[in-house]
Amino acid sequence: MSFFRLMLEWWHSSRRKAASVRTQPGKFRFQFESLETRELPSVAVPIAPVKPQSVSKVQVAKAKAQPPTVSVYSILDAPRQDFEKRYASYTLAEKKVIVNHVNKAWSRLDRGATSLERIAAINAYLYQYLVRRSFSGNTRGVEVLRSRYAVCGGMVLTMAEMVYAAGYRARYAFTVGGLAAHSMLEVYYPNGTHSLFDPYHGAMYVIPKSLRPVSLFDVPKYFKSKQPPVLLVQKVFPKTLAQATVTPMSDIRRTYGTTVPAKVKDFRFPEIFTKSLAWGVANSGVATVIPIKLKPRQAVGKTAWAKSSKEPNPWTALSLWKTKAQGYLSWAYKIGDTSQGYRIQHSLELQKLIPGRKYTIQYFISHSVSAKTLAVPSISIRRAGSVKTPGKFKLSVRPNRNTSAFIPQVASYTFKATADTATYRIWSSTAEFTFIGVRLIPAS
Repeated sequence: MSFFRLMLEWWHSSRRKAASVRTQPGKFRFQFESLETRELPSVAVPIAPVKPQSVSKVQVAKAKAQPPTVSVYSILDAPRQDFEKRYASYTLAEKKVIVNHVNKAWSRLDRGATSLERIAAINAYLYQYLVRRSFSGNTRGVEVLRSRYAVCGGMVLTMAEMVYAAGYRARYAFTVGGLAAHSMLEVYYPNGTHSLFDPYHGAMYVIPKSLRPVSLFDVPKYFKSKQPPVLLVQKVFPKTLAQATVTPMSDIRRTYGTTVPAKVKDFRFPEIFTKSLAWGVANSGVATVIPIKLKPRQAVGKTAWAKSSKEPNPWTALSLWKTKAQGYLSWAYKIGDTSQGYRIQHSLELQKLIPGRKYTIQYFISHSVSAKTLAVPSISIRRAGSVKTPGKFKLSVRPNRNTSAFIPQVASYTFKATADTATYRIWSSTAEFTFIGVRLIPAS
């Protein structure tokens, strides 16, 4: 073999050895531009693009069958309303209580469930889960869910918190006076529509055939309709915790129906609206005026209070006050802009007055809460049709004291009768007042 050929083989052999050298810490490694991929260390092998795998119809169906969920970390808009601020103030553990119940209500829904279906599932869940009990004293949704006792107000504030936790906006809705005051919830959807829900009665307001949402503001259109715009959970509400078993909703038509369940006697449409004094939604800016008829030496509500099982709060008697002519007065125990977003005023219709004689209107106040930081709580009183400056009574903020030694504050307004009847408008723009009674007495 010639010397030249020996040198050429030696050069090729050296090049192959250099290419096979592995990298070692602190040692130099030869690199050649002509190295082939197969000569690289295994850890550096390039990964070929993976072809997308085909998804079977079964896999798609399984994915859709997974229920929608929500967590305490869901992104929400800034809280604005009473229940939104309350939910935002909850501890992480309290938020988990609310969220866990939302997920239980949704546990049988498909992941692609519509907004209407999701809210309907929460509504049906609360109707089955909570037991009706007056004066439960729970003013927070987390407390209602733990105790499982509430009436319409407690059920609605709980549903409002659950709906907010689920990422939806809502407003309290109400009827007042007549049959009784009643709380409901108007829920707003991302597409701009909104509809009314009533967890106390297990009702959702939709067109039964098409499931088109019906708002509180649309309800009057159907007062004379043969088919009411409402579906009801086809189950009698639980009377005890033992009866409060929940079947989560999987489909609206399986859970709701057009017939009123047997033994349910307290839901009537359209009477729930037509026999009330007024209805509306919270934070609308529109005042709800409660008419109260009074004669000399007559009192509506109480002028004193002692705690009992029938009257756990000073204002209980007035909140349940009922007359033959007017039915329930409902919000007669409130005046002002309430924390729930209601603006309440009174219209005192005074009868059998003697012209030329003086009379005194007395409001017996349980407590007041200032609606404005620097405002001094006050009540304004002015005769209907008058342009004179209204009379005002400045009052100090008074906390709620449920004790046997309770003594109400008294706000008095004296006037001289010019006819045998008179109407006075009572309001407050500075505070929320809670009363135990009101009366009219001849001035001494």
